[in-house]
Amino acid sequence: MTEPAEAWVGTYPDGAHDAEGAFITPAGDLFIVTKESAATAAVYRFPRPQGNAPARLQVAAKVPVARVTDADASADGNWVVLRTNDELLFYRTRDLLAGARGEPQRFNLRALREPQGEGVAFGADGMVYLTGEGNRGGTFASLQCRLH
Repeated sequence: MTEPAEAWVGTYPDGAHDAEGAFITPAGDLFIVTKESAATAAVYRFPRPQGNAPARLQVAAKVPVARVTDADASADGNWVVLRTNDELLFYRTRDLLAGARGEPQRFNLRALREPQGEGVAFGADGMVYLTGEGNRGGTFASLQCRLH
């Protein structure tokens, strides 16, 4: 049996954003990643709710990537992956959230020929799982990633 769902309400400090990506660190911190069509996406930390008042999200990082469709954190908390329709970007979590993001490890996904690549998830087995959608049905792929 699972615990009942808990809704968190929050507001961005700088106005509304389109967001599809989110990840939770092993410490239980929630982050939202915007899906801006401009060249920069923002990573917002969602503070733990205090009472019934909406939480005010905090900018944790800005990343030079557009149209982030999903995100995930590795089980050990060392990596965050951002997904676009045709690329994966792996950041060291500590660097990304400290604002010293550095250059991510990038993986081009165009060879998968997904109609619309959308989802990404780390598996406990070192695999990275991808999902997509499109007019011909969904897609599923897995990749073995060796991050360094």
